Amino acid sequence: MPPATIRRWTGPTPQKAEPPLDVDALLDVIAKFRRWTPFDGEALLDDVCAVPDDVVPSADEFEGHAERLGGHLMRLVDIALAAEAHQMDDEATRLIRQAREVRAQRSCHASSGPP
Repeated sequence: MPPATIRRWTGPTPQKAEPPLDVDALLDVIAKFRRWTPFDGEALLDDVCAVPDDVVPSADEFEGHAERLGGHLMRLVDIALAAEAHQMDDEATRLIRQAREVRAQRSCHASSGPP
């Protein structure tokens, strides 16, 4: 039986692989993952249904609903932007702009406090 033949690589030497991100950038990505909360459509529907209920919410409950709905709104904007909906649909662009304006108005009213 003839001895086994070992084939040698005769092509160019591959370049050393370099990771696309350095340690600080990777730590930043990890921090963003830890802060991320997935979109909860059921919570959105619960909050939307709670507002027109037969029982009028207290001022504190109303503020809580408004804050949660604003958060849901911004998550929907983030999803639309990630899906690049604004590049494919003029109506999506208009709705994204309107959502941002509503959220900005809400922030202005919240920061000014009661009269």
